[in-house]
Amino acid sequence: MENKITLDRIKSIISEEIKSLIKEGEEESVQTDKIVKLSSEAGKLLKALQSFKKNVQDMKAIDATSPHIDVLLKVAVKLVKNASMYVDNPKSEPKRIVFKASKPEQDVV
Repeated sequence: MENKITLDRIKSIISEEIKSLIKEGEEESVQTDKIVKLSSEAGKLLKALQSFKKNVQDMKAIDATSPHIDVLLKVAVKLVKNASMYVDNPKSEPKRIVFKASKPEQDVV
């Protein structure tokens, strides 16, 4: 017995795959936006920390805050350089196609 599939089913499969690819593209766009935003915000944090450290250099506050600021500076630098590592990747659904035998409406070989 030959395996045959209808033209309508082929169109349906192609349509589902196209929708899946469009959805993946939209998710990648959202990821890119999140990465850009995180990098930008981390850059602002880095500037603020550097400014604070520079402006309180001659005050007693620098002794109390310096160890903490140095750690935060390192974290901010990592965030700016590797923002994509700090954004969750969406879990894509596994693709699964199941063919079932049915009475063909219009046979295509």
